[in-house]
Amino acid sequence: LVGAALASYQLNREAWGGMLDFVFHIPGTVLLAFAMFGLFGYILYAFCYGVLGALVSKTEDVSRNAGPVMFLFVAAFLLTMFNLQNSDGIVMKVLSFIPFTSPYGMFVRVAMGNVALWEIALSFLLLLGTVWLVAGAGAKIYRMGTLMYGNPIKLSRAFRMSREKNQ
Repeated sequence: LVGAALASYQLNREAWGGMLDFVFHIPGTVLLAFAMFGLFGYILYAFCYGVLGALVSKTEDVSRNAGPVMFLFVAAFLLTMFNLQNSDGIVMKVLSFIPFTSPYGMFVRVAMGNVALWEIALSFLLLLGTVWLVAGAGAKIYRMGTLMYGNPIKLSRAFRMSREKNQ
């Protein structure tokens, strides 16, 4: 659909008077930042939901366990939205380096503000490291959660059990 919209707009650009250029002429750096941070941000939250999903024994308990991650996701989005006007401010700089908020914060800074290449690289490395840690912890907890099927366990107990098992 996007390709068809882009092609039809390019064919009829003069008739539109270039009114939609702001939509179809997005800089490559913004698209790359969206792809990198969007993909790995999605993977991070997917692993978090997978961990919490492994801890439930009944489908009715899924929404109760997923609440904290959903709250974090919405809070990150709202913090970013409320600070759009000041994309180079201290709040956006902090949000762009916290791995759970960097998919929003760094994307906004790349698209609307001035950001150095080292800041993008550092933020992306922090995001990758967090994805790696959450994936490792998630794999251990998921494995333990499937072995204890039918017995509901809390996240804190799951972390303790996974640490005890490794020692």
